[in-house]
Amino acid sequence: MRMKTIVSPGRELTKLHYCLFPDDYEFERETLVQLWMAVGFLGDIHMEDAGNLRFDALLEGQYILLARIDILTGKNKYKVNYDKVTNLLNGIQTLQNKDLRAMLEDEDASVVGSKFWHVSVVSNHIDQATFETLKTFNELRTLLFVRNYGSSLKQIPSDLFLALKSIQALDLSGSHITKLPSSIDFDVLGQLTCMPKGMGALTELRILSTFIVDLGEGCSIRELQHMNNLKGSFCISRLENVTQREAQEATLSTLSDKKYLTQLQLRWNDFKLYSVQDLHCMYWSTHYLKPNLCLEELQVLYYPGLNLPALMGSPEYERLVSITLLKCAIKELRIRLGELPNLKYLKITLMYKLTDINRLVHAKDGIVSFPKFETLLIDGMPQLDSWIRVTYGDFPLLFELIVRQCPKLSVLLFLPHLPSLRHLEISHCKVLKSLSDGPTLSTSLETLVIDACPLLKKRYMRGGEGWFEIEHIPDITIELKNVRSTQEDGADDDTSSA
Repeated sequence: MRMKTIVSPGRELTKLHYCLFPDDYEFERETLVQLWMAVGFLGDIHMEDAGNLRFDALLEGQYILLARIDILTGKNKYKVNYDKVTNLLNGIQTLQNKDLRAMLEDEDASVVGSKFWHVSVVSNHIDQATFETLKTFNELRTLLFVRNYGSSLKQIPSDLFLALKSIQALDLSGSHITKLPSSIDFDVLGQLTCMPKGMGALTELRILSTFIVDLGEGCSIRELQHMNNLKGSFCISRLENVTQREAQEATLSTLSDKKYLTQLQLRWNDFKLYSVQDLHCMYWSTHYLKPNLCLEELQVLYYPGLNLPALMGSPEYERLVSITLLKCAIKELRIRLGELPNLKYLKITLMYKLTDINRLVHAKDGIVSFPKFETLLIDGMPQLDSWIRVTYGDFPLLFELIVRQCPKLSVLLFLPHLPSLRHLEISHCKVLKSLSDGPTLSTSLETLVIDACPLLKKRYMRGGEGWFEIEHIPDITIELKNVRSTQEDGADDDTSSA
């Protein structure tokens, strides 16, 4: 193991944290800013703003260069301009041990790193010797396992972080680790029954995966009222413990003021029995939980009420791209999701009481419903029998439709009128007789999968009465058999017999 040492003394040059990245490594702005935040380079308040200004200065000075734009995420990817950085480092005369950085690279050598504060592991062969070396870095503040180099890493010794007691920033995204050792980070939902008291005082906290609402003092949802610097993904669990009064008095601004949250999960107890009065109070308490308008993804899990708040379908949520409804008790979907201008993904799963999806989920008359919609998943709906009253022109961009485990579903009349549909999958829908109310399915279809649907199988297998409706589709799988391959094999057999 060889160590490449990078030295950067002085307050301004401590921000050369990007020197931990290899010269061919691409990273995002947020990655570097969060590293600066974690090790205290950016002060105590307005850290993101200070970090972004510093990042812009490095771009302007060409110490960091734009590498490309990721076509999947739309985010900019950057890389270090080591030609310029090397010239800068060569001019440094004074050394301070606390500012030393190092990359651990592949090559056999003995290194002692107790003086280093910031280290990145750039190695394709991480083994026990690597961890023994890291344990000597007893003053370590930053540890990165760089993506595409440490990809073989699947687990970390449980005693590593007991030795690294000063660690402030840890990045494991460049590994295949699926479980963290018990000596660091914990699963709030899996390991806590309530939050530590006084959480609301952490007004500068940026990252909190979950807040568990409790009836006890110091653990109510009021604690979230002033934690407005939370960012990224956030879950509020045990919302059944929110009283109507709490919601009305304290939580009207609890979520709407958290402008940095982009993903929100609202979660109730899946195993509790509720009275009619409980459900009534729950509806109104939920009504006041208005998420911020910058939200991009919303998940609602185990909601026991009969109706979801109408605000979920408000076109004000113009940034909302994805909605997941899981195991909610609602009987009718009354929220106008079709009016959300940029909604692309909708997953409705395990809704045991929902009987039908109708015009109430669509936009008002004269407005195209689901204008940016791309993927729809309906799974585990034992009472659902139809999705009706779809207007021609709705779902203009729907690319993928998956319907599973809907044993009472008898009709999907809108399927032939989806101009952009490419992938259609229907499984375990035993009374569904047909996929079309016209001559053929959508001509844009490229893939059709039918499984555990006896009536559809009978209709659409080769030689069935509905074969002409689907014969234009290039890839057809029915009951786990590729119909096209079967047809071609049969043609060959006929030819050879002749």
